[in-house]
Amino acid sequence: MERTGYIFYLFMIVIVNGHLICDETSDGKTTAVLLGGEFEGKTETYPCNLAIGDVGDIIGLGAAVLNGQIIFCGGTAGPSRNNCYKNEGFDWIEIASMNIKRYFFTMTTLGDKMLAIGGYGGVNNENLNTMELFDGTSWTLLPFNLTSERAHHCTVPLSVSEVLVIEGNTKNYAHSKVEIYDINQGFIGELPELPTPRAEFGCALFNNEVWVAGGGGADFSLTMLVEVFNLASRTWRTGPSMRYARVGLTLEVVGDELIAFGGYGYPDSLERFNGENWIFDVEPMHYHHYLHSSVVISC
Repeated sequence: MERTGYIFYLFMIVIVNGHLICDETSDGKTTAVLLGGEFEGKTETYPCNLAIGDVGDIIGLGAAVLNGQIIFCGGTAGPSRNNCYKNEGFDWIEIASMNIKRYFFTMTTLGDKMLAIGGYGGVNNENLNTMELFDGTSWTLLPFNLTSERAHHCTVPLSVSEVLVIEGNTKNYAHSKVEIYDINQGFIGELPELPTPRAEFGCALFNNEVWVAGGGGADFSLTMLVEVFNLASRTWRTGPSMRYARVGLTLEVVGDELIAFGGYGYPDSLERFNGENWIFDVEPMHYHHYLHSSVVISC
């Protein structure tokens, strides 16, 4: 703890109650942290400038924030991986590994636990239908599976036990199934399908609606299309399209804006949705981000 505190002191960053913040006068702002990915694998934070170490050019990794600490797992940099690491400043400390090697899967925080879903991997690098839960100490395979194998999908937490899963890629085809799972019960039910099948897209809960942006369609074309699911009415609508088509991007809510980060086509750029329009930042990001992962923390 003394070493970690010293590192953060040098860079004017401290840990308060387990959360990274920029200085002692933090005003509740948040920042996205982009990890891994193809091309460079450099860590980048936006809009705050935090000192967080690189994880390398691992693609298809999963990342989440558990009890205020960034954790990333899996991915592939040649062979698939099940290793997990927690962040301590510039250092990434290895913790308990997942039971199954996974890449292009999702990791989602649900209360004081973290859920890994699907992906490619296992013994023969096949599509996976398994889920496993991390309690802060160890991973446990859940006794129930997804209704079908999938990778390049996307998840949004709905409560401390439920997660919404948008299908993504199953056996090399983009699909559009939308389902709810509970970590205590398994499959809960199916919701109206995503109107446009796609994979490698971004999704996020924004203003109490599920936003889906970009990705690759059933014909493997890139799209700028945005579709929005209203949880109250359980209906989809078409949202304002992004300025540029992106695949392999991530979507995060930072402050009061929805932000699309990177992706093939424009890997060193971002677009911000302010509630009415997407704004393309003409100032490029410092690094390229594609098939990466991202989380949001305090700054």
